Amino acid sequence: MEDSISTMTSQAEPEAQGPDGIGADWGNAPVDGRGPDTPAADEAETGGAPDGGDEESAWPEDASSLETDGDGDMPGDGREADQSFTLKHLGEVRTVGRDEMIALAQKGLDYDRQRQKNDDLTAKNSTLTAEAAAQTETLALLNDLAATQGMTVEQLADAARVELLARSEGIPVAAAAERIRAQRAAGLSPAARPKTPEEAAAEKRHTDIREFLAEYRDIDPEAIPREVWQAVADGKPLLTAYQSWELNKLRAEKRAAAKNTENREKTAGSRQSTGAALQRDPITADWYS
Repeated sequence: MEDSISTMTSQAEPEAQGPDGIGADWGNAPVDGRGPDTPAADEAETGGAPDGGDEESAWPEDASSLETDGDGDMPGDGREADQSFTLKHLGEVRTVGRDEMIALAQKGLDYDRQRQKNDDLTAKNSTLTAEAAAQTETLALLNDLAATQGMTVEQLADAARVELLARSEGIPVAAAAERIRAQRAAGLSPAARPKTPEEAAAEKRHTDIREFLAEYRDIDPEAIPREVWQAVADGKPLLTAYQSWELNKLRAEKRAAAKNTENREKTAGSRQSTGAALQRDPITADWYS
């Protein structure tokens, strides 16, 4: 009797137990996440895992399996191409698509640029028109003046150039007229235009310097006396002013040399007079007798 009881006791003991029964729980844990009492048929009936199961198993593996009813906005479904815009222009209502709207916006940007360019050209054209009108009035006036003088406009212009050239360079009118004719014959009519006072003065200075260097190439400009530059400022050519100063200097030196010669002669004459007086002295005469 005791043997049978011990045998029954040994068969009732578990094969392996860890501390606190962890080993038994580990061995009985379900692999698919269902408890031991959860039938597999529940998953088949509901079509998914029951509440408290794996959350990832509730999502489809392929997003392409999702379907819409045609009204949802899915990214990249091409609905942007179906956009429409309503425009109002000069009282007219017009509906355009997205592509046409982009093209019209680009044209609007180009229009702003073209409008600014057109405004600039319009302003420039107005200025040129006003200048042309003024030139027409000036030409009419010149025609009237030339007619009163019995000349053409070209002849009247040449006469004015001759007078201005003669005044600016201080040359005779005949010489100025000859220069104008020579320039026109050589095809240099633009150069025959009247020079401004500044241009005439600069040309005169250059001419004076060239003429001066042709005669006095080795002279340092710093060595030219102040009175020469003063004469140039008063209107004399540089060469003429320097030669005048040089001539005055030579004359002064000549006068000084003549004065020195005169003084020496006076001194020599005084000595001779003194010597003659000594010869007439009786004592001296007796001494040498």
